Amino acid sequence: MWNTSQNQKIHLSQSDQSLAFKALDTLFHPQDFVWVTDDITRACISIPLAEAKRWVGRRASNGIFLAGNPAIAQGIARSNSAAVPRTFLIEFDKYPKGHPQEGQAIPLKEQEQIMEASGIPWTTKIFSGGKSFHYLISLMAPVDVKTFSQKFYWMSQRLQKMNDQACGDPGRWSRFPGGFRGDLEQRVVEVRRTVGIAQLPGANGFSQEAIKNDAVLFHAWGDRPKDEDRTEIIEMLHWY
Repeated sequence: MWNTSQNQKIHLSQSDQSLAFKALDTLFHPQDFVWVTDDITRACISIPLAEAKRWVGRRASNGIFLAGNPAIAQGIARSNSAAVPRTFLIEFDKYPKGHPQEGQAIPLKEQEQIMEASGIPWTTKIFSGGKSFHYLISLMAPVDVKTFSQKFYWMSQRLQKMNDQACGDPGRWSRFPGGFRGDLEQRVVEVRRTVGIAQLPGANGFSQEAIKNDAVLFHAWGDRPKDEDRTEIIEMLHWY
């Protein structure tokens, strides 16, 4: 899982290290099992949170990754069905189809403005070490996959679909707090409180067409393709 010949551990400042540990303790419970890797192309099995914390400060050329949702047990491979649906990932990448700047990267400042304007509460904000912020929204308690999917859909509507739609997968990779992407730190910007499910957007204020779509989009969760194939997911869910 870890190639010591190509990667090394870097000493973080005390404040950044404290924030990284705080982020992990907010995202996960002490008994949770976490997926973490330095190479998302390789198989990855879940490990105890205490072991995952040892990855703080580690570096890889493409960065260090973790799944924002814990696994249902220790030592199992990462998959949609093996994740406990408790944390949403909101990531901004490129302007979506139909936007005047379609395909161009959304500037970091604009990502912050979009998220703030949405009024959607979030728990943890992490700089990816590249061109985006990752906003992790951790619930006080897990929900069923249908509720998880519906809430992600309504958040996407609130964000005018500017967010990466592939992040509707509860097993989606995010950036590991306090990891390094080359020489750039995947820095934890801020950690807030966990969120109640009722605080997230619902159908109120949306069109009848959107409400109708909500009723039919999520019946085939188990048949969704692997999250690495972003194009197929977007086409399957008809979110663009």
